[in-house]
Amino acid sequence: MITFLKFILFFIIFSYILKRLSPYILAFVIKRFKNKMKNEMKNKFQNMNEEFNQTQKKPKKSQKEKVGEYIDFEELD
Repeated sequence: MITFLKFILFFIIFSYILKRLSPYILAFVIKRFKNKMKNEMKNKFQNMNEEFNQTQKKPKKSQKEKVGEYIDFEELD
């Protein structure tokens, strides 16, 4: 009978402490989640920005492309 009363008393005390600490625990968990998502979005944005900048750069031409001959057209009167 004493063990049963200790068991019930433990759960009552545990639930009371949990009620008092739950706002702080919840705030801590939400803050960690917010920071994690902020860092992930920052990394994604940086990666997207780097990829965009790489696609904007044109590769250097090692040789000039030969387009063809130049034809000078004359006007006829």
